[in-house]
Amino acid sequence: MGMREELLAVCAKYQELTATTESSLSNKLFGAGHRLGEIVAGGDLRTQKCEEALHWLCVNWPRGHRSDWPRGARRIVKKPDHAGAD
Repeated sequence: MGMREELLAVCAKYQELTATTESSLSNKLFGAGHRLGEIVAGGDLRTQKCEEALHWLCVNWPRGHRSDWPRGARRIVKKPDHAGAD
């Protein structure tokens, strides 16, 4: 499973567990309500943004549902350090 697929699997499960809309989750992750839909439709994203989104989801995962994290998707517990990144 690639990083993009991991992110989409985790987002889908988060939405299922929290009844959060795609647009609302997209705003939380990317500051743009349309961005997650673009990624679902095949759009690409930078590794940095993907790691930051996976970190947010890990930190904000619903209590009591830790075991529902999608199999094969990595948890990014520590905030990604992208100092000096383009």
